[in-house]
Amino acid sequence: NPEAYGGWQRDSEREVDIVTGCFLMIDRSLWERLGGFDPTFFMYAEEADLCLRASKLGFRPAVTPAAEIIHLGGRSEASPVEKTIKTTRGRVTLIRKHWPAWQRTVGLALFRGWALSRALGSHIAHDRRGGSSDKWKTIWGRRSEWLKGY
Repeated sequence: NPEAYGGWQRDSEREVDIVTGCFLMIDRSLWERLGGFDPTFFMYAEEADLCLRASKLGFRPAVTPAAEIIHLGGRSEASPVEKTIKTTRGRVTLIRKHWPAWQRTVGLALFRGWALSRALGSHIAHDRRGGSSDKWKTIWGRRSEWLKGY
């Protein structure tokens, strides 16, 4: 959640809400206590679920500049449409699992609005510039799939 951390340059240790799964280290006993990753999550948001479950037990995910990796992002999914659908399915699953009922309703409505606004916006831009609006049109058209989550 980079917006919540302002100008933090990642040059100091800091507790965070969620640690990304590309380089997540966890004590083995905590991993076993949590039961590892929830197999419900096919891909995307499984680390968020793990961090939220650890936080409920009083543990605090943190980032440290002492650990470094090179992460070649974007290698898990070649298609931008499929990646967006899978990340959204993961986020919807996270909402359904961790948010209170009233927040779930609002969160899912916001996801619908987000995808619809992107589809409409890309359609308008397509009409003006002659570009393609297929990505967001496809994502919106498959909303019944991603709104189910995993």
